[in-house]
Amino acid sequence: MNHGDLAATVAVDTRMRAYLGDASARVLGFPVNYSAGIATRACTDDTLDAMLKRADGNLYAAKHQGRGRTLDADGCSVHDTITRSPGNYAAIAAAAG
Repeated sequence: MNHGDLAATVAVDTRMRAYLGDASARVLGFPVNYSAGIATRACTDDTLDAMLKRADGNLYAAKHQGRGRTLDADGCSVHDTITRSPGNYAAIAAAAG
């Protein structure tokens, strides 16, 4: 998400979770969920590759904490940190779980 803040990132994550859960329950007969990791742009010359690697690391940390988690750049659950100050979130890695 280019120039997205934490609230926008959480909103997208929430909508994707709801849609995936509902659609998979209708089609498959059971809800599917996922874990995800978010990374922020660390500096102006940060690369997409570096951000994706950090998001991927956060994804694996989210999976380690349990199913259906999304961790931000600081490794905190986005649903637990919605009141934190916004940042520029650029890369999200997700895996069905």
